[in-house]
Amino acid sequence: MLAEFGDTIELRLLTTTLQQTLGYVPPPAVPLLAEKTGLERAQVFEFIESDAQLSFKPPGRHRVAICLGKNCSQRGAATLAEEAMRTLGIDSFRVTADFAVRLESFYCFGRCKDGPNVLIDEEIHGTMTSAKLTELLRGVLATG
Repeated sequence: MLAEFGDTIELRLLTTTLQQTLGYVPPPAVPLLAEKTGLERAQVFEFIESDAQLSFKPPGRHRVAICLGKNCSQRGAATLAEEAMRTLGIDSFRVTADFAVRLESFYCFGRCKDGPNVLIDEEIHGTMTSAKLTELLRGVLATG
């Protein structure tokens, strides 16, 4: 896959493309990324570790995204994000230990009138409350 980039040496572009394509940056890609960019392996590893949107772990089987756009934020999205982190036991842009769920922050699903909004897999749930979110997340965790 990295061969498709020719002489591209931009680490951000390479890692972001891997993340978007595979859902994560496989650890065995670090030496290849280092070679491609002319950086040390430790620099590549540190870059990936320090960017919350990049991960060395495969994505979860379920994706949960909390809208933190302006309208949803004004309607309590930050509280929902905290509740999701508490219920799942992970921070945003991380995956549960069993790889069941990946939690993400997102900025606007385009359903502002229904905010705050939460995406679970492919379904947007509007007018979300902490209680409803906890119930939905427990359901997702139960199905693995």
